Amino acid sequence: MRQLASLYAFRSLHSALRPAGQGQSKHRVQICRSLVGVPVERLKGLHRAATAPQRTLSIQEKVDKCLTQLEHLASEKTDPEKIRWKRILQDLHKVRGALTAVQILRFAAVVSDHPLSLASARPLLELAMSRWSIALPEIRTTEHISKACLGLALAHAHGSSKSVDVTGLSNAVSKLLPKVFSSLPPPSVSAGQFFATPLFAAALTLQVSARTPPDKSSGGLHLEPVLNVVLGDDAFWRRGVLRKHMRDHSKALAQMVAAFGLMQSGGFLPDGNAVAQRVLRTLDIECFDLTTELPVLLLLDTGLRGLGLAESRLGEAGGTIIKDRLAATGAAAVPSSELCEALLMLRSCGRLKPSEPWVCDLIRHAANNVDRLKRGEKVAFQRLLVQVADQMEDRPGKSLANLAQAPPYPAGSPEAAVCLLARYNWFDRKSRQQVSWFKCRGALR
Repeated sequence: MRQLASLYAFRSLHSALRPAGQGQSKHRVQICRSLVGVPVERLKGLHRAATAPQRTLSIQEKVDKCLTQLEHLASEKTDPEKIRWKRILQDLHKVRGALTAVQILRFAAVVSDHPLSLASARPLLELAMSRWSIALPEIRTTEHISKACLGLALAHAHGSSKSVDVTGLSNAVSKLLPKVFSSLPPPSVSAGQFFATPLFAAALTLQVSARTPPDKSSGGLHLEPVLNVVLGDDAFWRRGVLRKHMRDHSKALAQMVAAFGLMQSGGFLPDGNAVAQRVLRTLDIECFDLTTELPVLLLLDTGLRGLGLAESRLGEAGGTIIKDRLAATGAAAVPSSELCEALLMLRSCGRLKPSEPWVCDLIRHAANNVDRLKRGEKVAFQRLLVQVADQMEDRPGKSLANLAQAPPYPAGSPEAAVCLLARYNWFDRKSRQQVSWFKCRGALR
């Protein structure tokens, strides 16, 4: 009886698919014959799907669909070098003229959640911001604005192309931040956690685009009221005993301290000594432990160094946690994605230099695990390695190819290791699975 029902469904499906060309008809008959034995409800569903009229999506619906797919891929930390990611970016690039302000901000929020996609997403952001101005009446959700501001600031700090003017990125951040600062945090979120992301975006923008404090008469950022509110929020700084939402809270703390450190080093923080003493008294270091992500720990260390607290108890405790985190092995080892995001974050903060602590150690740590890196991570690491090597002092010659067999640094030093890694293009090499005879012995026959 079941076979007769399946045969009846097969005939109905075959009759629905009949109007086709000669070649397509034979292929569809083969597909239908393979469906014999499939449950009847499944075949009826296929029949309804085949006979249902197909609706053509509009341009805005296609853009929303692409953005939804990007948000899903960014939440899974997908490799930006994969074909699926590139195809979605190509589709968005084709309809860049139809992007609205809200859609641009959604795309910028994706960049803030997935820093590894900065290199591939920055050109589209630059083109979109050069053609469209941010329409504030269209934007209503403050949380999305904060993430979008951080994404735009990271793209601006990551570097600019020569053919596109990136002033639109900084102008967009300058227009969006006052809207965030003028809004009130919801009752369930503290003021410090609410303003941590926009303040960090403001610090990045001020460091890159402006070397002097903004002029208030020209519509600059008014940071003093927000800083007073954040520094007065004792519950935000001393919530180390609560384990609920500890990951988000530690990230907000690190972003806030990093914002203070970048503003202090750039001369934008009013009364920086008082802010540093306030952070030293109220910050609870127990919010950070070995389970905290490496980019968050490096943001905390960068902020403490900018505030001049590297030799304090907070700076020493943070440095100890980073050392133990890098020394962990096995299941507790640092993932390659965290290493890449940490170096990219240091680059956005302007701290990717050989003289900065942890830079050479992170590169050597990634070089030891080069066979486990994804393709997108290898591309990012190679760019970062070249940038660090170009800033080496006393490097003979104009290019890495002119380096001698032994670099002009003591053997075993971090500088010598980075110099040799850059000379041999370490992260461009193939993995052992591609070059090993033992791994490829089956392909040789």
